[in-house]
Amino acid sequence: MNRTLSIVPILRRFRDLAGITQKQMAVKTGISLATIKRIERGARVMSIDDYYNYLDVLEISHIDVLIAMKSGDYHVEREIASLARKLPKTVQLAHLQYLMVLVDSR
Repeated sequence: MNRTLSIVPILRRFRDLAGITQKQMAVKTGISLATIKRIERGARVMSIDDYYNYLDVLEISHIDVLIAMKSGDYHVEREIASLARKLPKTVQLAHLQYLMVLVDSR
């Protein structure tokens, strides 16, 4: 199973809830609109850089994605997201790896 297939619908839902269109996401992330569309319909694998770009634009963290995946709760904890962005990159990577293990276990 492609790991990003489980994450992309979560990110798309966060984008929708934020009121950001695919076109706006393309402008804000620097990812082409065609690529955004392919990612969101599952025709292209989302790269780690694409993932981080989505997180930055949506102002969410790995923890928000994890909570949404596990509970279906899309409420963004701004304090948690803010703290998560301040973590060292190695800790952020560990969180991402943990997220990927959870995706694989589904």
